[in-house]
Amino acid sequence: MATAVTLLQLSPTMTEGTVVKWLVKEGDVVSSGTPIAEIETDKAVMEQESFEDGTVLKVLVKEGVKVAVGSLLMVTGEKGEDISGLVGGDGKAAPAKSAAPAAAPAASAPAPAAAAPAPDVVGPPSIDRVVASPLARKMAKDAGLDLAAVSGTGPNGRVIRRDIETVLTAPAASKPAASAPAATLPAVVAEAERVALSGMRQTIARRLVESKTTIPHFQLTIDVRGERLLDAVARIKQSHPDAKVTVTHFLIKAMGAIAMRHKAIRTQWAGDAVQIVPGASISVAVAIEEGLVTPVIRDVQTKGVLKIAEELRELAGKARERKLSAADMSGGVQTISNLGMFGIHQFNAIVNPPESSILAVGAMEDRPVVESGSIVPGKVMTITMSADHRIIDGAVGAAYLQDLKKALEDPLLMLL
Repeated sequence: MATAVTLLQLSPTMTEGTVVKWLVKEGDVVSSGTPIAEIETDKAVMEQESFEDGTVLKVLVKEGVKVAVGSLLMVTGEKGEDISGLVGGDGKAAPAKSAAPAAAPAASAPAPAAAAPAPDVVGPPSIDRVVASPLARKMAKDAGLDLAAVSGTGPNGRVIRRDIETVLTAPAASKPAASAPAATLPAVVAEAERVALSGMRQTIARRLVESKTTIPHFQLTIDVRGERLLDAVARIKQSHPDAKVTVTHFLIKAMGAIAMRHKAIRTQWAGDAVQIVPGASISVAVAIEEGLVTPVIRDVQTKGVLKIAEELRELAGKARERKLSAADMSGGVQTISNLGMFGIHQFNAIVNPPESSILAVGAMEDRPVVESGSIVPGKVMTITMSADHRIIDGAVGAAYLQDLKKALEDPLLMLL
């Protein structure tokens, strides 16, 4: 029996998805659990699996096309089976057919225009119907050219600047008739490239605007001496060279340990209440080509630096391959964003809801510091916490940063 395969809701907030890549083709035999397509959701690229056994009879969505959750993706069934009862003209699942022959459609209900082939255009197209870039349209108007008489060399026959320039610089006999006296050719302006936003970039934009406009942010900044921290990193690298431990891993460990002593850091805004998360799972900002994702290292307070380094390496690899699941990116109580490797001295980050704070970490720098009344060279990094003022007060955030500073400046305190 033919089965309609529709786009599933692969994450809690997903309303639409883009078919990035088909993993099957028409004629392939699939079974329950077979991955059929890579789908870009609002969070990541995830695989959708088949829930039925059968042959792929029809693939209805092209790669790169975005569709709503519940839209028909493909049809499976027995080879040669009639699928007309499942595939409607609008690309959605058609109503189930009764045993009786279907009645002919009434004359007053024509088939949707989208299902019918586009008719050939008779006669010259109007200027409004000519596909042209805004710059080319303006240049033609200023020069008095009829766009319908200009051959487009852009994508899909689009008339672009080059086509207008070609006509205007051609011999007079070959120029199309002008509908008005020719005007002076305007200065050539480079056309801006327009790149469509990916689903992930749209989600990032929406969430950042929502966070910045609905959460009352405030920032607290503190400087941390790094000599002992760097020494601890060096000692672990010496004893465990394959672990590739860095300052970031110690920061994550310290955040988890100190968050367990400060309940407000593990508190999330819930409208008419706040909820306190029992453990300290830390989100880590990872940059990929499409933007920023925040995979979560769970229950950091129970793990050592080596384990944290191992898990972050795995999550970062999944992030670069766009294989993070919704579960990989949920449940954090606080986020760390470290731009120190780029030489950034200090910056302010935007809270990642439903978390109540985020740490922005700058570079470990050589700076003059005062010790016993004397100026000496030191290693210092600047950490800025952005916090949700609905949950965290200034004194509460300052106390947390004070304890975090102590733990980082004496790494043994992370173990207490």
